Amino acid sequence: MVMLKRLFLIFALIVAIGLLGVSSWHQWNDNKKTIVGRMEPIPPIAEFNHGSSIRKIAVSNKNPDRIASIGEDRIIKVWDRNYIYAPEITLEKYPTKYNVLLSINFMYFSQTSDWLLSKTPHMYVVWDISSGKIIYSTEFHSNAAAISPNGNLLAIGRQGLKLWDITQPNEPEELYVLPPKMNGQIISHDEARSKEHLRETYRQVYQVIDFSYDGKWIAMGGIINDEDSGKLTNNVKVWNFQDKQLFKIIETSTTNDLETKLNNDNENKRKAKVITDEGLQTIKVQRNKRNDIRLVKFSPDNRFLAVGAENGLTVWSLPELKIYHEWFDQYVTDVAFSPDGKILAVAGFGGIILWSIDSITPIAILRGRGFLTSVMTMEFSEDGRTLAGGGFDGLLWLWDVSDIYEN
Repeated sequence: MVMLKRLFLIFALIVAIGLLGVSSWHQWNDNKKTIVGRMEPIPPIAEFNHGSSIRKIAVSNKNPDRIASIGEDRIIKVWDRNYIYAPEITLEKYPTKYNVLLSINFMYFSQTSDWLLSKTPHMYVVWDISSGKIIYSTEFHSNAAAISPNGNLLAIGRQGLKLWDITQPNEPEELYVLPPKMNGQIISHDEARSKEHLRETYRQVYQVIDFSYDGKWIAMGGIINDEDSGKLTNNVKVWNFQDKQLFKIIETSTTNDLETKLNNDNENKRKAKVITDEGLQTIKVQRNKRNDIRLVKFSPDNRFLAVGAENGLTVWSLPELKIYHEWFDQYVTDVAFSPDGKILAVAGFGGIILWSIDSITPIAILRGRGFLTSVMTMEFSEDGRTLAGGGFDGLLWLWDVSDIYEN
């Protein structure tokens, strides 16, 4: 009898702790909604009309007044923030023999800010900004690409990870392929072509990639197509870049039957949180059941890795790679860390929320002046005083966040 009473008390204590945890989470969530709802959105200080939906932007490290944007029109425009009426130069004769709508994996200003590097799924191109001419181009077939923080390495991911030395951006030199692992053992890239390793390496298509700022980590996210079972899965592979070893695989979704996905479109409507004048509101959106990975971003202070997917955003702490915080069911289009790593900008429908990464508290809302203010891509300036963002309506906005950044 005494034993039953003890078991009952232990069970009651566990239930009480669980209810308290759920209650605390809901209270935290409601408090954040209230804070966001009471904030006065910060308007942009400058607005540029690219003319088509903006896909990528880049801010010059040497000259923060110089910003580049690329739209669905396949045209790159380089802007001077002090002259909003027309681009400083337009780069529009993109070389390609592929009759497809080009998407830009990345854009990057060279260290001198005289050249602009860009990458499509098929081409790597170096532009001379002063003349608007191409000074180098070559075929690079990949769905994901990134440049190391020091600007010396180009990583491209398709069904593996290749690294190139671009110390001279117009003379890239192939270095090596990160070796995959099988049964816990590192194997060569040629050995990875074996039938036994096909599913792990050559059925994964990488879509996003990023370097850590200390040069220790590299993260790649993408889809694995298991043809045997007819399922798609998503994961992020985090490599110890210094040791060239696979450190961890982050699973971001459950498997999804391809036929079911195609036949159940009406069942794929989910809810997403958007920013409105009343704060965070919930809307229904058409979503794929597969939790596709949208982004991987390391913080400049090397403390965090942000992984964005269809169902929200997860921030992992480094180096142990444990979950630090999650934003559930929030439609996130992009994230950006401030240069000191203390602010996390989260973009989505309706604008951008700036969060204190240490306290996980919203500290500001940034919105454009128009009705369609969805931000698809954004980037902080090198000094952290300006945040640039662009989206569906073809407008490139600049926000002054110097007070927030300095405080």
